[in-house]
Amino acid sequence: MSVNWLEYFETRDIDASIKHVASAFVDKGYTIKPSGSFAILEVGTARRIVEDLHNTMLNFEHLPEPNDPSHAGITGYGSEDIAIATELSDLVGREDVRAVP
Repeated sequence: MSVNWLEYFETRDIDASIKHVASAFVDKGYTIKPSGSFAILEVGTARRIVEDLHNTMLNFEHLPEPNDPSHAGITGYGSEDIAIATELSDLVGREDVRAVP
């Protein structure tokens, strides 16, 4: 799963980090709608819950790209692992979804 590492930008201001990620998306040719938003997932919680419930250890890797230095990936499960993908989705609450500033 392709994700972005918000802490890469060395700020505690999540909105500022999201602006950086949104800018990287635009630089890569993606269009972000005015109603667009990003979901925030806490790595430690995700890793612990998936390991406890599915006996699978997720890997979070920093995989920078030319126009996206904060790009990362979640590996350790396959596309057939719908239960794990669903679990990751369920970990994102309403308070974890942020509009693009």
